[in-house]
Amino acid sequence: MNVNSFRRIGYIYAVFCFICSVLGAVYFFKKILEPKTFCVQYFCESGFEHLLISAISMVMCLLSATFAIFVKLGIEEGEPGYIHISRTFMLVRSFVLTIRWTYESVALAITEIDQGISPLVEQFRSVATILLIVITASTGFELWILDGVQKYSLQRLH
Repeated sequence: MNVNSFRRIGYIYAVFCFICSVLGAVYFFKKILEPKTFCVQYFCESGFEHLLISAISMVMCLLSATFAIFVKLGIEEGEPGYIHISRTFMLVRSFVLTIRWTYESVALAITEIDQGISPLVEQFRSVATILLIVITASTGFELWILDGVQKYSLQRLH
């Protein structure tokens, strides 16, 4: 693929990430303001844990929106350093999400072993497993896009 085509792809990526991140931040902010207890046998997300998970998720969404702006600035100004910083954050974010969803998948699998198969637990374990697969695939795709955008920025710099 032509390096110049990554300019348009990078803009689309930055806008998409910015919109999703802002919507995610709003969602988690609403979760903080209107706490609802959520329990699935092993997990009971309420009180301090709920507040902490929601606050961390909201901060991650806000950081994602900020780094989406970095991608846009890197494209406009031809500054590959902005893209590199955004790439590093994207990898850290993906790693944190992978750890979280792996933990949830394993904990729900242990719950199934200890207490028998429950349709609700099985559904949540399936969702956590699907999220693991999606984050793995999207990480590779995002790295490909950001690599192309970084090459475009380097080409524009010279």
